[in-house]
Amino acid sequence: MTQPSFQDLVRLPEDRAFEWLSNARNLLRLYWFLGLVALGAFGVLVYRLFEAKWLGVLAPIGLLALARISSTVAEARVQERAFRWVLLGTLTVSFGLCALLLPEFRHSCTVVGILGSLSLFAFRLRTLDTMLLLLVLLGIAATPLIEGQNVVEAVAVQAILAVTVLALVRPAHQNAKREFLDRFQIERSRDREQHRMRKELDSARQIQLSMLPRRDPQFPGLDISAASLPAAEVGGDYYEYFPIDDKRLAIVLADVAGHGVASGLLLSGVRSCLHLLKNRPRPPAEIVTRLDRMVRDTTEKRMFITLLYAQFDLEEQSLVLASAGHPPPVIVRDGIPSLPPLQSPPLGTQLPHEFIEHRFDLRPGDRYVLYTDGLTEMCNDNGDMYGEERLATRVARVDAGKDARAVREAVLTDVWTYKGNDEQLDDVTIVSVKVGSNPATPPLDAATPENA
Repeated sequence: MTQPSFQDLVRLPEDRAFEWLSNARNLLRLYWFLGLVALGAFGVLVYRLFEAKWLGVLAPIGLLALARISSTVAEARVQERAFRWVLLGTLTVSFGLCALLLPEFRHSCTVVGILGSLSLFAFRLRTLDTMLLLLVLLGIAATPLIEGQNVVEAVAVQAILAVTVLALVRPAHQNAKREFLDRFQIERSRDREQHRMRKELDSARQIQLSMLPRRDPQFPGLDISAASLPAAEVGGDYYEYFPIDDKRLAIVLADVAGHGVASGLLLSGVRSCLHLLKNRPRPPAEIVTRLDRMVRDTTEKRMFITLLYAQFDLEEQSLVLASAGHPPPVIVRDGIPSLPPLQSPPLGTQLPHEFIEHRFDLRPGDRYVLYTDGLTEMCNDNGDMYGEERLATRVARVDAGKDARAVREAVLTDVWTYKGNDEQLDDVTIVSVKVGSNPATPPLDAATPENA
């Protein structure tokens, strides 16, 4: 039986919380008390069996049975008010049976009266409960003396001991309660603050999830499927689709260093800028350059963002990439994977640099997997990372006839199998694109995500 944590107690009224904690502590002390009593009872039982005192084995057997039953019942009742009566009953019966253990009944009662009173120091009982148990012990000490053998002296000694116990136990109980209430108030305030922060984080998470596309775009000539799996309440990954016209579609992935509220706020700024720029078609490198300037001008402390801007042009059958420190996409053509090098710093650095565009031809059947580094940096039980090469190999192994969703699911399944029971430490985002034929173009509205 372990003591309840303050996280369990702070949601209860003060008196009820203190009672539960006191019960748990008294239960641990009761285990020790019953253990010592059972040990003595076992020794007496063995002695009387060897001496063939069959009637005398009843008291130690009763004590052993009481120790077993009472500990079980007390543990089951530790959170209830009935625990008080279980504890009082167990101690009362234990004191009575202990008085029958020693051969000299008179001496046995005296020993039980003294040791029983001293044992009450270990328990944190109410004053009334302590008084009741002390009266029981007083009665046990006086029992063999009723026949006229110096009752006054024995009762006086026991009474002095009882008054001493009461004088010491009550202040100890009050001090324990005062210390508990002081800490209880601190922990309750902390719990309320944590609850408030959890609510705010949940709200921030809902806002961030609302920024992601609710469904994949139905764009002519492209089959697209994506997923984003945050590692914390508020993630540091972002992706979105921007239809430029009926022949061009831009896909953007971004990843803030770290995750949490600050990362989510910075991503919100990047998203807002992207939405302002989408109505003014510009070359991908120019868009990334403008975003870099915004990040550097609006963040006081160093916060870096990796970003990949991929523009699919179905009229020119081309793909233009502009990267800001983002991992290279996996490109699979005719079953052969490749990882084009995209050397560039992330957004937000103060170093002189220039963002360069990388152009690739599009062919029917080509597959592209865009992702954040949380996917390739996923570690297994040995600390080895999943890696870009393993990712490229897994994408190439997917049957050429499968759609983009099948590629996405195959990659995520392989990554999570590789991870095993290890914790996900970073956000994971993947966008799978498969190039098909270019059928008749539907209205542009039909290709726009719901929350674009």
